[in-house]
Amino acid sequence: MLAFRTFIAPLLLTASFALAAAAPCVASTSIQSAATAGVFGFHELSTTGPGGSVTLPLSGLPALPSASFTTSGLDPGTWSDLTLGVDPGTSNLFQLPGPGKLLFLLPNQQVTGTDFGVFSRAAIIEIESSDAPVVNVYAGYDRNNNGLPDDAELACQGSWHQGDGNTTHCVVDLHAESASTRNVWVLVQIPQGDAAQTYHVGLISAVPSVGYVLPLFTGNTATGPGHTAANEGFDVQLSFSSSAGFRGRPTSISPGIRYFGALLVNGTPASSITRLGADGLIPFAITRMPGADDVLDALDDNTTLVLEPGESSLHRFIDVPGDSKILLTTACANATCPSTLDFYLTRADFPGFSASADIAPAPAPGTDAVRWTLDAANGAANFNIPVGAGRWYIAAHNRGAAEAQVYMYQYRQGASAAPAPSAPGAYYNPQRAGHGIFVSRSGDQQVLYWYTYGADGAPVWYVAQGTAPDGNFPVWVQPLFRLSWNGTALASIEEVGDISVTAISTTDLIYSWHLDGVGGSERLTLLGASTCLPFQGNYANFTGQWFAPAQAGYGVDVLALPGQQFDVFYFYDALGEPRWAAGSSGAFAEHTVLTMNQLAGFCPSCAYTPATATPIGTLTMDFSSAAQGSYATNLALAPPLSGTWNVNQPIARLTGDPTCGL
Repeated sequence: MLAFRTFIAPLLLTASFALAAAAPCVASTSIQSAATAGVFGFHELSTTGPGGSVTLPLSGLPALPSASFTTSGLDPGTWSDLTLGVDPGTSNLFQLPGPGKLLFLLPNQQVTGTDFGVFSRAAIIEIESSDAPVVNVYAGYDRNNNGLPDDAELACQGSWHQGDGNTTHCVVDLHAESASTRNVWVLVQIPQGDAAQTYHVGLISAVPSVGYVLPLFTGNTATGPGHTAANEGFDVQLSFSSSAGFRGRPTSISPGIRYFGALLVNGTPASSITRLGADGLIPFAITRMPGADDVLDALDDNTTLVLEPGESSLHRFIDVPGDSKILLTTACANATCPSTLDFYLTRADFPGFSASADIAPAPAPGTDAVRWTLDAANGAANFNIPVGAGRWYIAAHNRGAAEAQVYMYQYRQGASAAPAPSAPGAYYNPQRAGHGIFVSRSGDQQVLYWYTYGADGAPVWYVAQGTAPDGNFPVWVQPLFRLSWNGTALASIEEVGDISVTAISTTDLIYSWHLDGVGGSERLTLLGASTCLPFQGNYANFTGQWFAPAQAGYGVDVLALPGQQFDVFYFYDALGEPRWAAGSSGAFAEHTVLTMNQLAGFCPSCAYTPATATPIGTLTMDFSSAAQGSYATNLALAPPLSGTWNVNQPIARLTGDPTCGL
């Protein structure tokens, strides 16, 4: 993260920015949300697969001048079947013991450490069922650590009534609690009923937490605006990882289990991880339906694959740019599989250009495919397989009668006889025009900007950066980041996924990604590379990223060709969400005024639809040299987006080589 900040920071700049109304958002269809009563609203989520995203509408929060959003880890909760009598109605609710009252404690973890730590963010108590007429639940902070409740510690309460058909939640916010509060107490009471009877109460309790392990990325993400006013309504996109393994993310959501978590809101940068959620806590539960395990895992070194009886996994692949070896491990727990699993490794050609980012299924195994089976007697297999260039699928099928979970590890060694790493420049998919990537370099670092669209079709951009690939290992895999703006400066840098770039020729590459809880892959081709152009009686190169040193946080990618200049300008809307506009002109010139267009198009995992362009103003580029110049913008976003961006600043080259011969 330090390298990211020090290299990309010049693009994370300030600007004069006029505020306007919020833009509407459309939720992804992969997860559905139904809000119920609770602390800042309790959200019940469901998903048909191991990942996906949902847009949560929020309101009633305090002002968030520099907003950031974080998700807790997911807690499967603990089920309790309680047996109680009826409380005879003592004068003191907290007088214990009593026949109609039951007390238990939930741990409040606040464990600090240099590279470890667990911090509880909430205690969620849920009454799901009972045969009693009424059930009351109370919860509070056991700040005196006596293991007993009292009035001064009460944090929440709720009531469940027979026949109302709803669960009852009691949520305790733990963001301000220190390690001195070791527990949360929970008191369940049956206040009325037949005194001669005993009643059952079905209760679930969970304590979702955040963990600090470098690098901090759970695979579950939350993104939203950079700033909001008090009580202003806005949307936050909550995404759940579709896979596991890359950079230590957890196993994806297992089917049939209801997990609990919390969205943590901060209006100013959290001074420490213990302050996450200081300005808002939105609890939720999520349940995944069985099946749909056949997901893209090309970027993962290791994961746990879940297969229902009769289910196949046909889309897991590794792109190999040259002669290499694939190290592969498949293993069930304790080397014993509860079902019979058939595997094969087979090659396919690299995909061609397509109007879809979906992954084609693995071809049927040929005579040269590597096959193996895991079962109760042989629950593990390890391979070191020589391979050539191509897309290598790892396919699996559960032909047994039980669900099976199998750990899978894959590693692609450095490739020989491979194409050189992708050259700096702009890349796009001719069958999916309207979005693309810019790749550029500075020193030993490579940076990639991805201009694309959200689920609502609005323009959004992401960035990745890391050590540039070399001939020994030309595949470039990096985390993907999304930025937000507080109106005058950077609000947040959020890791939202990861990307992979595999060069397959001098002009073409395979671009694969995880984003918003799902994955995809496209073949892209070079739209234009760095080119030497006549300039002031000599030749120079202008392709690369440019920024205003006096204002950090935004900038422009320039593709300067003999017959065209194509620029993508990165900035923010009225709520500080990342937006982009594109423009082009005729032959490159020292002074160019480009009409900039706001495009609406398709999200990375959506079906392709032609992008539509709306002119929103101009970008004026003036170059005094191949490393210096100035730009001026006059941009006003078109509905449904809002906001203006007007700057006039000296600029400098951030990436790319100004000299010829690149």
